[in-house]
Amino acid sequence: MIITRELAFPIVERLEKILGNPVNIINADGIIVASTDTSRVGNRHQGAVEAMSKGKDLRVTKEQSKTLTGTREGITLPLELHGEYIGAVGVTGDPDTLSLTASVIRVAVLSLMEVAQMTQQVSYKRKISDTWVSNLISDRFMDCEQLDKQAKFLEIDCAKPCGIIVIHISPIVYDNISAHEQTILQAAGRHAKVHFFAYVGQGQYVLAVQVNKRDEKAALKNVCAHLSETLGAMRLQCRIGVGRPNSEISGYRQSYFDAYNGAKFAERAGVGNHVVYYYEHNLLRLLESVPELARKIFVSNHIGNREWDPMLLHTLQTYFAMEKHVNETAQALYIHRNTLIFRLNKIRELYGLDPRRFSDSLTLQALLYLTDLSSVP
Repeated sequence: MIITRELAFPIVERLEKILGNPVNIINADGIIVASTDTSRVGNRHQGAVEAMSKGKDLRVTKEQSKTLTGTREGITLPLELHGEYIGAVGVTGDPDTLSLTASVIRVAVLSLMEVAQMTQQVSYKRKISDTWVSNLISDRFMDCEQLDKQAKFLEIDCAKPCGIIVIHISPIVYDNISAHEQTILQAAGRHAKVHFFAYVGQGQYVLAVQVNKRDEKAALKNVCAHLSETLGAMRLQCRIGVGRPNSEISGYRQSYFDAYNGAKFAERAGVGNHVVYYYEHNLLRLLESVPELARKIFVSNHIGNREWDPMLLHTLQTYFAMEKHVNETAQALYIHRNTLIFRLNKIRELYGLDPRRFSDSLTLQALLYLTDLSSVP
């Protein structure tokens, strides 16, 4: 371990508040890197060099401090970690009264340094992990060999089949991102093993959970149901898309795109905390393969230049999200059952398509997906 100012300064601050004694932390080269007396930072501490070379605590009187460059009255204790002297800690004061205090300080400093080092390592690994996930889901990053190497460093076994889940939370409150991350990890971790996880910006979280081929769908639905319930209880609006379970870099990437498209569709549907298992919606996948001109012609043939009535649009979205169950839809919309039937009849009158008929409902679902809903309030 290399003792840096960034590592040592927070420790000195904490010790000063607790002890009241001036404290210095010195690196392996004998340079003071953190001190309660900032004027001493950067100076060479000859007492620390001697303490480390002898491997013993060094008691320094006022007279002795005059001959040891950068040293004051007190005790200097070498810091040994894993059989190696990584630096020293100096406590200023009467050496006759500091022995016990100094020993406690040494233990405290070493403990705090180990914690700080672990925190730094976790933070560093987290940054690499976030970058890895960002590259994984980018259709512009094509170096799959590099992704494989990074996955091994992160201890991500790409041979394990995973289902990718995209969770989009709105509105985005950046101060709450870490809290949301913990909530998602805890909620998912109760029902599946998290393979990797990252926040990739714009309110979007990417979660990969390991699945078994025998019960992959049931496992994913269990995780997503719990996620939706947990986030809903926090009064967060979330859209969840789920990709088909797969393995290896290319498989993970395809699973992500399926999940992303599912989350986007859930967002466009605008219905509560909705989960879309995109790989089960073959109609949506088929519509995406249709050329843009053909899509516009299809929409124009049914809608023309008319705009969707916002109230009827929301009713229709909710009706399909509730799998055309009248009572559940009315409950979700907080309206009477008869009011819902009136609105469904109104949709039939305006657009010539009855949501209750199988063929018409397929057409309406296609229209909802193909129509640009971004301008609809």
